[in-house]
Amino acid sequence: MVDTVLNRLLLLATLVSPLPALGEVLTLEVTGVRPNGKGEVIVCLFRNGEHWLDMGQAFGCETRSPDSARIEVVFDVPAGGHYAAQALHDENGDGKPNFRIFPPKFLEGFAFSNGYRPRMKPNYDKAKFEPEPGATVRLDMSY
Repeated sequence: MVDTVLNRLLLLATLVSPLPALGEVLTLEVTGVRPNGKGEVIVCLFRNGEHWLDMGQAFGCETRSPDSARIEVVFDVPAGGHYAAQALHDENGDGKPNFRIFPPKFLEGFAFSNGYRPRMKPNYDKAKFEPEPGATVRLDMSY
């Protein structure tokens, strides 16, 4: 009987105690995708600029088939902090962005957070954002 009362008190204390921030849901909405069925769309989220653009070092990457002009990807992220997102329509399936040196131009579809459209190497600080809880961030694909 005493064990039951103690267990209930511990359970009650756990339920009413303040919980640490567990994280939030962040939705990345990629629009303007060419629904041509070629290759795949890779959507990556970065937590800092140190590994910016290195998909292997991203906070998270998701791959979707380009079957629709709009793609949605959801990430569970820790509360607080800055992020930057990129999307690549990897039409030839080589796993990397292809671009022309002169004049500089991406040869496949790309998008960055904040509506950022780089002319040269993309800059993390120009794409970074601090999401509100439950936020949806839009990335507009450019070809």
